Amino acid sequence: MSIDTLNLAIALCNTLAAKGSGHFARPAGSSLTGIDTNNGEAVYAFLLGLVGAFEEVTDAAKASGAAWGGCRYFRAKLPEAVVGMEGIALLSELDDADLARVRIVKGHHGGLELQLPGAAKRETNIAHMIVGDPTDGRWPPGHDAVVFTWYPGRLTPPVVIGGATVKFV
Repeated sequence: MSIDTLNLAIALCNTLAAKGSGHFARPAGSSLTGIDTNNGEAVYAFLLGLVGAFEEVTDAAKASGAAWGGCRYFRAKLPEAVVGMEGIALLSELDDADLARVRIVKGHHGGLELQLPGAAKRETNIAHMIVGDPTDGRWPPGHDAVVFTWYPGRLTPPVVIGGATVKFV
């Protein structure tokens, strides 16, 4: 077992203990076929079984602008029996009609997020997990790390909405 496999397993366990299984649920956005991604316990068990398949891609996350703080980024190929459904898009990929339908809502973890109702998801065979220290995102040797999020699909930049300006029209 590699050190990263052990660290990912510890981060999953830390997250379960600190935040509960509901933290792993995905009620919006990307999902998996064959696994109820609304069921945090099922997702936790799936991710724990997948830890040996994850490879670190932190450098790629930083190079693409997708990295946040000192978090570490991991990518795994999904098992053949599981199909990932990528339920995201960059704003720059949307046409004017879709941009007009984007809404800002309070997300699953309490922060603000952008959502586009009714958009079609795309198949993917990869998943990512973002792991770091719960206070600042760093991955300390003390094994305090937690899973910030996981999702099927490509690396995308974090969304920071809270400080954005809203223009009245």
